[in-house]
Amino acid sequence: MACHGLRLFKGSVTRVGTTGLKSLPYIGPQTPALLASLFDQREAVDPITRAALSSDFLRLRGSGGTLRIWEAGKIVDVAEDYYDHLLLACCPEDWTSAAHVVGTTMGRCDEHNLLGDVFLSGRLQHLIADNAIEASGPQTSLRDYDVRRQ
Repeated sequence: MACHGLRLFKGSVTRVGTTGLKSLPYIGPQTPALLASLFDQREAVDPITRAALSSDFLRLRGSGGTLRIWEAGKIVDVAEDYYDHLLLACCPEDWTSAAHVVGTTMGRCDEHNLLGDVFLSGRLQHLIADNAIEASGPQTSLRDYDVRRQ
């Protein structure tokens, strides 16, 4: 998305890594040179690469997908129920807190595709509605009800 916004920018663009920060992060306006110097990993993003990334963003934006994952160096659309198997695997046959099931599922996500509790809570509600998981108690908050596999 950033490359799409910068597709017509004539200046240089540098991509810095999320690892290799040389000092504690802070907020404030920084020159591009100073920002790049804070990271061990950085690379120039040439206009051809910017154009390719912009096209990829437009493709993803137009795909209509609601859930995407990082796979083999690319962002790909997946079905909304893609992680349901993981939720089911983390839900025991004995009654347990819905918050515990969601937390366990979050902990089992791979480092490139971390999931939040809001998304997983919604998917848990779908599994309950589909009778794949049974719920006990008011489903107003994850801490208010227990779940178990059917």
